[in-house]
Amino acid sequence: MAFSHDLSLKCSMFRHQREVMESKVLEAQQREKAALDDKNALEAQVASLKSSLQQATEATRKSMAEALEQGKTEGFLAGRVAGRTEGLNESRDAFLQSDEYKKLVSEHRLQGAKDFLKAPAFKMVVDIQSARFLNEGFDKCVSQVEHLKGFADGFDRNLLDPSLDANLQPYVEDTDPEMEVEDEFKTLVSEVGQVPGC
Repeated sequence: MAFSHDLSLKCSMFRHQREVMESKVLEAQQREKAALDDKNALEAQVASLKSSLQQATEATRKSMAEALEQGKTEGFLAGRVAGRTEGLNESRDAFLQSDEYKKLVSEHRLQGAKDFLKAPAFKMVVDIQSARFLNEGFDKCVSQVEHLKGFADGFDRNLLDPSLDANLQPYVEDTDPEMEVEDEFKTLVSEVGQVPGC
């Protein structure tokens, strides 16, 4: 009698934990949907900014073309405008080949990577992937134990819970994990701080 009562309590506990886990997965899916909606809104904003930039660029090109045509009609100014354009092109090409330009580009790329690591979307993706890897690993372990005939006959594998340790206690999350990073990312990790989920 006590055994069946104990078994009933364990079943209830496992069902409750499964429902908690399913609610967490549902919350993660809702957060993912909200992030996707935010991404779509940002993409729409970027598209509108691109179109306004394109219109401004076309207007600028049109005004430059009109100025060039006016200079050509005035003779002396035409040569002056052409020489100026050639000088601008040469200076632009020289700037694009300079170390200053290369340094600016690398700094902006690094800043973009830092901003991405700080974004909540990055943390959410890491959390979802780590949960997926945990579940896949747990399923592989269960299938290996089953293949090696490690379960007693009639054992219900649905009662297994990956969120508990060997003593059937919830895992305690390590608050200060040691990070092993590749050399190319040491700068990012030192400036951004601890990367969530690693």
